[in-house]
Amino acid sequence: MAPALKGQDYYYSDNRKIHFDKAEHWVVVQVAEKDRLGFEQTLEQISAFHVKQALKPGRGIFWIETAEKIPIQTTLSQLRLKVEILRTIPVYFSANEKGDTTRFIMSDEFRVKFLSHVTITEIEMMNEKYGVDILNANKYDEYTLRVTEQSTFNTLELANLYYESDLTIWSLPDFLADIRMEEINDPLFPNQWHLRNTGQGGGTSGVDINTDPAWNITTGCSDIIIAVVDGGAEEHEDFHTGQLISGYTARIGGDGSSSSENTSWAAHGQCVAGIASAAFNTIGVRGVTNNVTIMPIRIGDVGASFSDIAAAIDTAWTRGAHVLNNSWGVQSPGFYNDDVAEAIYRALTEGRDGKGSLVVKSAGNTGHLENYVTFPGTVPGVLVVGAVTNQNNPAYYTPRDPRVDVVTPSNGGTLGITTMDRMGSKGYSSGNYDNGFGGTSAAAPQASGIGALILSLNPELDARPVGPNPNPQVQNAIKLSADDYGSTEWDGYGRINAYKALKYVLEHYGGTLTSSFTIPSGETWTFQSGVSVNLNGYNITSSGGTINIESGATFTPDIRLKSGSTVLGLYTSLDAAYADGSDVEIRGTHTFTDYYTVSTGRTLRAESGSELKFPSWTG
Repeated sequence: MAPALKGQDYYYSDNRKIHFDKAEHWVVVQVAEKDRLGFEQTLEQISAFHVKQALKPGRGIFWIETAEKIPIQTTLSQLRLKVEILRTIPVYFSANEKGDTTRFIMSDEFRVKFLSHVTITEIEMMNEKYGVDILNANKYDEYTLRVTEQSTFNTLELANLYYESDLTIWSLPDFLADIRMEEINDPLFPNQWHLRNTGQGGGTSGVDINTDPAWNITTGCSDIIIAVVDGGAEEHEDFHTGQLISGYTARIGGDGSSSSENTSWAAHGQCVAGIASAAFNTIGVRGVTNNVTIMPIRIGDVGASFSDIAAAIDTAWTRGAHVLNNSWGVQSPGFYNDDVAEAIYRALTEGRDGKGSLVVKSAGNTGHLENYVTFPGTVPGVLVVGAVTNQNNPAYYTPRDPRVDVVTPSNGGTLGITTMDRMGSKGYSSGNYDNGFGGTSAAAPQASGIGALILSLNPELDARPVGPNPNPQVQNAIKLSADDYGSTEWDGYGRINAYKALKYVLEHYGGTLTSSFTIPSGETWTFQSGVSVNLNGYNITSSGGTINIESGATFTPDIRLKSGSTVLGLYTSLDAAYADGSDVEIRGTHTFTDYYTVSTGRTLRAESGSELKFPSWTG
């Protein structure tokens, strides 16, 4: 292989390049011996810097950050006036599927495992060539190597160069372990009782949409688009880069951006978008989904007619919206508009290449008036969403109308909904977030977010509740998994449960996993006949739960951990299955890619009719 080049943004692991981004405000420095003892005190004299961590203080290696969030290179010159810097080492970061930031911090050390035929003489020759010392080697022939001050390469470059030398099995920087408790870290998340109600604010614990276990299955996919038909939306610190795409502005034309003025419609649209899909990161709040794409369809404060609104709805589904959220309505009993209704019908029957787009509508805030669902919630096939308070009561404003399909949490109790606001002072509050949002406007985007989670798990599902061949699979998953309040006229099928909705999808329709998950004790999952589940490199395990698999349900691959006839887990590899138990059963077609040894006391069997394929091995 060719030698590694400078300016790399990747390292090697798992025999592949893993890319990351260079941090602008962090850097690792190594200072001369004369400056090491008082380095942290010296840094305190420069307001632009502070030490994040002393990595190798004996060798003068420190991880530092610009306290004022200005580019690191513009202030390093100040530091050089105070101390002698021998070298700098870049810091990198990446954001995972959930939006959490992982930092890659290096010192002057990297780890290498050489191929078995490589001699110590070859290793030393290579080290001498590149200015590298051996710090230690363990019994597994894994070396810790140090980049000396005389080397013209940094740690990342040399780790990559050694890997590309064809002398190693692996080689990578000895990164600082950026591990953390796997807890939600958006600072305002504890206020978001609609996602996790622990009784905060005098509420009733558990009155939420049960997102925690749902997020273990999926947090959403950027391929799924929610069209927020509202007052527009704009970029926000709590959206991922590229998460907000160009939309449409009714009547006047445009991309769906909010008004530049401080308007109620603009703030409303932003709050709704945040409830559906604010990013999972270290900022602000969370949405029901993480990186699901938001398409703003602006119909408010533009002087739109109903034909303009119909055109806006048509624009949303023809541009690929999977879900259309409508937190607006006409507060007039019996009102109906065929123009808008026809556009919604087209979305329901022709959206998503004929599979139908999910159309969600807030029930309306008429519970203290005539108790009716506002248009266009009266259009057949629309999913109508009412509201329940944090104290588990119907919100005073939610309609007592049998046309309500489901309810989700909103204000009316002791707390409102915390979500993103417009940045700065142009929204409902003077900051970037609002904790008093509510009404059924806040209820609908929770249902839209769950619809997006469902389609992230199985994008092939139908969402056609009307038309010549109705097949409302998405709507059924939402409704039939809800937590019912019994015989009422305000809750429909009940309070939406995100986890149960995803469980319903996998059990009844199948899907493609985006993460491994565990079925807890006391819970039963039954995969029905005809269901097809693609494990996609992930596993389904049980921690005291029950896994039932009907005849005709298929898994890809199908490797089952069993105890007698009881299925304990579904796995993508024999190694993973054997790590959790002893009796493993293969079903369907399985291709062995290497020798496999069945250990004493363990059982490996193939179900009758299975096809096992073996490559041509010699030796």
